[in-house]
Amino acid sequence: DISGDSKIANAGLTYGRPIFGGNIGTNISISKSTSAAAGRSQERTGESAGVTGGRRLYGFSLNGGFRVQRSNSFSLLPVTQSGHGWNISASHKVTNAWQMQLTSSFSSNRIDQIASSTSGSRSYSASFSGRKIGFGSSYSKSSGESLQTVNGLFPVTAGAVLPDTELITYMGSSYALSATYHPAPRLNVWGDYSHALYSTAKTEGSTSGLLSRYNVRAEYVLRRMRISGGFSHLSQGFGASVGRPATTNSFSIGVSRTFDIF
Repeated sequence: DISGDSKIANAGLTYGRPIFGGNIGTNISISKSTSAAAGRSQERTGESAGVTGGRRLYGFSLNGGFRVQRSNSFSLLPVTQSGHGWNISASHKVTNAWQMQLTSSFSSNRIDQIASSTSGSRSYSASFSGRKIGFGSSYSKSSGESLQTVNGLFPVTAGAVLPDTELITYMGSSYALSATYHPAPRLNVWGDYSHALYSTAKTEGSTSGLLSRYNVRAEYVLRRMRISGGFSHLSQGFGASVGRPATTNSFSIGVSRTFDIF
């Protein structure tokens, strides 16, 4: 029987105002949490600050933000983490019927007590949609070196530098495509495809992974009834050598109806 207790406290301050035909805002937050279970206690504190802004320029609606954060964990040994990130988005009405949107984001984090423990990720997406047809795409990539355990990051002594053999190097990337079609007011058809590759490496060995998936689905609304059906395909493999990945196909069909009880 494992019982525990936890307490969480958060506080924040946000301020914004119009400027140069747009808007700007700042935010600051702090948090503190304590937990105890199975005779072991842990304390965590965190601070973050950020700035956001947006305005219309040459027919584009632009928005962006930047944020920094820092946290300290105290269990058997203290661990300090710090990081920063930014995001930006732009949307534009190409014609009366078509809308375009672009987004991008980046983040970087590190464990201050471990050499070469910086990890980062970045992503990009684009969409183009009209009254009846829409298209979307995205790409993301992450890489870095860190300690990975079932419970998250492994705590180390403040100021200690662990040898490279204790670090796990990881890298992964993925992309996705999607499309929607509305041929009639009550009929919707959509599909998507995604593909991901990832790998981890240590002195003792390495692993690789592959995932590929696509879905096609349609839905028709008849008064209070929804009739839907779809097909899904999944291919996935992992290990020291991916080899021939396992494949799964599935079909689905369903009918639902709403009722007014009162």
